[in-house]
Amino acid sequence: MKTQILFYPFLILGLFLTACKNNSETTLASADQGNEPNCITFKVDGVPVKTSGWNISRFKIGEEINLNVTTNMHDDKRTVMLNLRGSAPGKYSLDEGASGKLSGYGDYKPDYTNLLESYRFVQGNFIIQSIDTAKCLLNATFFGKVEKGTDILSITDGKIVNGSIRKSIDTY
Repeated sequence: MKTQILFYPFLILGLFLTACKNNSETTLASADQGNEPNCITFKVDGVPVKTSGWNISRFKIGEEINLNVTTNMHDDKRTVMLNLRGSAPGKYSLDEGASGKLSGYGDYKPDYTNLLESYRFVQGNFIIQSIDTAKCLLNATFFGKVEKGTDILSITDGKIVNGSIRKSIDTY
């Protein structure tokens, strides 16, 4: 009987610690999904990249306001840089040869310190889900194929959550 009385507190403590451990794993897993501000996640041939927006800015060429998105090479040396012809919600083509409104271009660098190692987007889309210029926030998704010579990589599951847009609009 005395053994059973001593056993129950340890059983309860073990269940409590297990529940806390499972809860912290769930919290970490949801954080890894990229739900914090200015978070950018994507996969390169299935390998996840989690970074932030180093430069998310609007710029004006002529009368059009365009958008630049560059991931933070200080968070992860694998970077994506995209320029879009427009800055309103919509689906922007990253296909090679795409031009006009709702198109864009960009590249992927496996190591930002080696600027000669650059893959260009030849296919894909960048979808602006929402852009709030008063709060300076961008939410978007992206995917595509990038190539360098005959080497082709897949960029998938790209997601920008509350990307911090620079307040000013650069004019060129």
